[in-house]
Amino acid sequence: MSSERTNAWNRGYSAKLGWTLAELGADAFDRDLIRIVEAIQAQLEVEVDGLFGPATYAACLAAEVTKLSSELA
Repeated sequence: MSSERTNAWNRGYSAKLGWTLAELGADAFDRDLIRIVEAIQAQLEVEVDGLFGPATYAACLAAEVTKLSSELA
């Protein structure tokens, strides 16, 4: 998928899922954002496609819950 198309999808996912560029350490919907998302996806062991969509978002939430649970234990 082209960078332009990936960024268009990410704009839509941001609006629908409620995440912000700042939360990901990005300034714009650009190639840098795609690289950030790909790094996050690799770390979470989900499909690396540059799209911060439902699967990546859910994996991030699950990782955060796991982190909080271990901190509370």
